[in-house]
Amino acid sequence: MTVILNPPKVYNLFVNHQAVLECVINGKNTNAVRNARIAWNVNKQSRRDGISEVVKNDQQTPRKVSTLTLNRRDWGTVNTVQCSAESNGITTGNQELVINHGCEGYSVSANILSEESMNDKGVVTLVCLVVSPSLCDFYILWKEGSTPQDEQNSEVVTNPPQKTHSGSYTITSIFTTSKGKWDNNVKFSCSVTHAGLDTGTGPREISVSKPSVPEPMTVTLNPPRAYSLFVNHQAVLECVINGKNTNAVRNARIAWNVNKQSRRDGISEVVKNDQQTPRKVSTLTLNRRDWGTVNTVQCSAESNGITTGNQELVINHGCKGYSVSAHILSEESMNDKGVVTLVCLVVSPSLCDFYILWKEGSTPQDEQNSEVVTNPPQKTHSGSYTITSIFTTSKGKWDNNVKFSCSVTHAGLDTGTAPREISVSKPSVPEPMTVTLNPPRVYSLFVNHQAVLECVINGKNTNAVRNARIAWNVNKQSRRDGISEVVKNDQQTPRKVSTLTLNRRDWGTVNTVQCSAESNGITTGNQELVINHGCKDFSVSAHILPEEYMNDKGVVTLVCLVVSPSLCDFYILWKEGSTPQDEQNREVVTGPPQKTHSGSYTITSIFTTSKGKWDNNVKFSCSVTHAGLDTGTGPREISVSKPSVSEPMTVTLNPPRVYSLFVNHQAVLECVINGKNTNAVRNARIAWNVNKQSRREGISEVVKNDQQTPRKVSTLTLNRRDWGTVNTVQCSAESNGITTGNQELVINHGCKDFSVSAHILPEEYMNDKGVVTLVCLVVSPSLCDFYILWKEGSTPQDEQNREVVTGPPQKTHSGSYTITSIFTTSKGKWDNNVKFSCSVTHSGLDTGTGPREISVSKASVPKPMTVTLNPPKVYNLFVNHQAVLECVINGKNTNAVRNARITWNVNKQSRRDGISEVVKNEQQKPRKVSTLTLNRRDWGTVNTVQCSAESNGIKTGIQELVVNHGCKDFSVSAHILPEGSMNDKGVVTLVCLVVSPSLCDFYILWKEGSTPQDEQNREVVTGPPQKTLSGSYTITSIFTTSKGKWDNNVKFSCSVTHAGLDTDTAPREISLSKALEKNQLPMPDGDSVTECNKMDDEEDEFRSLWSTASIFIILFSLSITYSAVISLVKMKP
Repeated sequence: MTVILNPPKVYNLFVNHQAVLECVINGKNTNAVRNARIAWNVNKQSRRDGISEVVKNDQQTPRKVSTLTLNRRDWGTVNTVQCSAESNGITTGNQELVINHGCEGYSVSANILSEESMNDKGVVTLVCLVVSPSLCDFYILWKEGSTPQDEQNSEVVTNPPQKTHSGSYTITSIFTTSKGKWDNNVKFSCSVTHAGLDTGTGPREISVSKPSVPEPMTVTLNPPRAYSLFVNHQAVLECVINGKNTNAVRNARIAWNVNKQSRRDGISEVVKNDQQTPRKVSTLTLNRRDWGTVNTVQCSAESNGITTGNQELVINHGCKGYSVSAHILSEESMNDKGVVTLVCLVVSPSLCDFYILWKEGSTPQDEQNSEVVTNPPQKTHSGSYTITSIFTTSKGKWDNNVKFSCSVTHAGLDTGTAPREISVSKPSVPEPMTVTLNPPRVYSLFVNHQAVLECVINGKNTNAVRNARIAWNVNKQSRRDGISEVVKNDQQTPRKVSTLTLNRRDWGTVNTVQCSAESNGITTGNQELVINHGCKDFSVSAHILPEEYMNDKGVVTLVCLVVSPSLCDFYILWKEGSTPQDEQNREVVTGPPQKTHSGSYTITSIFTTSKGKWDNNVKFSCSVTHAGLDTGTGPREISVSKPSVSEPMTVTLNPPRVYSLFVNHQAVLECVINGKNTNAVRNARIAWNVNKQSRREGISEVVKNDQQTPRKVSTLTLNRRDWGTVNTVQCSAESNGITTGNQELVINHGCKDFSVSAHILPEEYMNDKGVVTLVCLVVSPSLCDFYILWKEGSTPQDEQNREVVTGPPQKTHSGSYTITSIFTTSKGKWDNNVKFSCSVTHSGLDTGTGPREISVSKASVPKPMTVTLNPPKVYNLFVNHQAVLECVINGKNTNAVRNARITWNVNKQSRRDGISEVVKNEQQKPRKVSTLTLNRRDWGTVNTVQCSAESNGIKTGIQELVVNHGCKDFSVSAHILPEGSMNDKGVVTLVCLVVSPSLCDFYILWKEGSTPQDEQNREVVTGPPQKTLSGSYTITSIFTTSKGKWDNNVKFSCSVTHAGLDTDTAPREISLSKALEKNQLPMPDGDSVTECNKMDDEEDEFRSLWSTASIFIILFSLSITYSAVISLVKMKP
């Protein structure tokens, strides 16, 4: 049986001055419901008077309703009400209603929703809003004219209190009526009382009707026009009033404040009718000197009782240390080939109001022209601000060498100081040059004992490249000797190559090398090579790739592998016989250092040769030196040839067989030797070590020919008592000079406080419907070697049977370990109630202690329930400032699901408030959904959330959500996928990429214009965090929109917040649109800035590639997960 306690009906409180509460008992057992004895408690005291009961049959199942009636005065003294029921030994839990009386300082207002926000145009929606500084029980009654409306009518919806960011509470009641009644001026009233109100005090009442609701006006305050500031030396500001009510706009009284003081002079007004609705424009004009003293400007308007809010403009004066540069966008970045786009870029260390004026020749251009677009300041990662102004002109004017100037002034500039001006024209824009610094050639280091470095200058401007002056720096000091230069014409464009030659001894002292170039005012950035000298304890080995890994069967591939504990510059030379091979040959490929999981570095060099040379026993050598090697010390050299490479043998050490441990009380281990060389396998001498000591007794050997190649199997047998003392077992083999590595088995004995459970997989997870799959699950707080034996009836099942699959231990997020063993049997045996048992022992178990055994059969298995804990919805976090988590209970047993008692824990503490529950029937089977709602501030303190359920003895496991707060130094970027990567040409795919150095819970919201998009829409796909090779984490969110919206320059924004963000800190937001995509700008000229620009370009390219790759990683991960589930069920030994 279930019990529901309803709060008092508002209609009765207002009309009958009574608090009427209902306790409703539901259940499928009709007799139990009818005979239920319902108990009431008021203020923790039993209550028996003022109670009536009735059984109602107006739904599918009967309901017993007990009604408690209290007069209004008594209700004012009530703090808690409880009800519960008992029938035929069935007891329901207590349902409790807590009444909140702290109702002071609240406000009430009534509003009409704007017509454009309503779907049904024949309906008017009214909203009554109560705002209270503390949590309080409010009761809201609507009246139509003087007639009270029952809250049970479909026209009335009153929501529970919502806590705001400021800590206050809002209660909203919505009333819908017809547009006909509204247009006929019917008055509607919202009447509010509360639990703490004295009976002698009347409720607060707010009325609303069509005549009382004024048409809204909007106010816009525009900043001063740059044209007027530069040409007329005046700051001209406009305050624009808009609205549908023409009379209200025309009669609007506009007020100005400058520096918080009322301003009435220098103001003019005009009503403009050049748009669909009239606008009233008030213009405030200040001379340039006065404008330099202004900090704030405000304007507002009032008309016929309609008041607009204050619009404020804050002027930022801190304008020091800024730079101005002008650029032309590269031709390939422009859609319109007949247009030239110029960019004026201002970079400032602090936020400042800059004003930018373009001139064509000497003629100033008004920023209201369509050719000029000036963007607001953008804060960069480094904390500086960039302001960008774009000017477009025809290619004809540009080709005719018209000069264009960008003139910049700012709010803090003294009137006697001229603005900064940068000019640009076709003759003044040089063709760019690029510089590449190549590391020293390995061949020269080994053969000539010289480090030869090349600095290569490229560019379209032939004269600029030929005349380039190349500068070298070694260890930050200018270098002029040992340098030669040549111009090469062997490619489409000329290259100038400067070569720096150092002897081997000097190279050992070099830490950094830099080169750069300058020609005709064109300056390249510095290219730098950093030399790593920390080269100790490295190893070198040479290998031949197995034939099956090679596509070209006529080629042999050799690999030289260097492993170093630290990053170091290694140089690898191959020799064929005694002839050194130049690394510029295509047969040699040497890769950069790769960092491994263990923190060491590997460098791989590959050399390919013909199979003919290999078969002729030519010797190949891999010679290795490094930057820190003393010139008197020779390199390390490893040689390899066909005779030196023996046929390999492999060794496999199998853990003890479970069947033998349980049935024969023996640990039986097998060491298996495999190899293509039959004689080597047959003659192999196998060695065993137990606890690092040689073992020779209890061993037997046999050669098996039951596979394509022979296997030699050595078996070590230990009794159960001895096995309990073993920590490590090792085996290896040697034959005809071929040695295998040691195979080691480590036995983990720390086996305490583990649990064992047996389950049947739900039918929907099984492909073969004639098979039943049973799962034995062992959960241990520490890593331990468990041995699991299945029994059918009383007969032990050998784990070598294909019906048994036992997996290795898996570490969970909580740090515990799970071991899973799967047993498959026929549906016929299961339906005949055959008992199956899962018996568990472990390496640390005393021989006198029996194993744990769990049995399962069809009769013993209740219908299972599953629990799913969903993370907080992103939309609610951003829009409602709430973390809304859902715990969803599913199962075939309808009653069990409906009656499930769901438990929440937050930070390991039980949580009972802020929870609501509902049973949903929109799928084939019912789901019970429990919703936990936390405000954004509280969510910032949460580390773990858990939920579980119990019903009729069926218990679900605990589902846990771990919240990761370590969110520092992350970056956010937005990208558009290239059109060629999209299947649907009518769709544009946007990607938001978050990169974080540590694991953190990020929440990503997309906006279309200013409208937040719910992540449950199919247009939004946000993947889980992915760990990269460098150890950082990437989170990718994908949003798809139509090409039509994109082409119409709709702005899309990706907004990012995280679990550790303070509630007062706004999320990071990146916007993207077709117009913004066009205007991606290069950084200004100059050595340091060009270098940064190059780094940024490389980073952007990396992010763009990575964002695309992330999509495939996510899809690949999902496919792997799906395959793993299927494999777990169908796995065969």
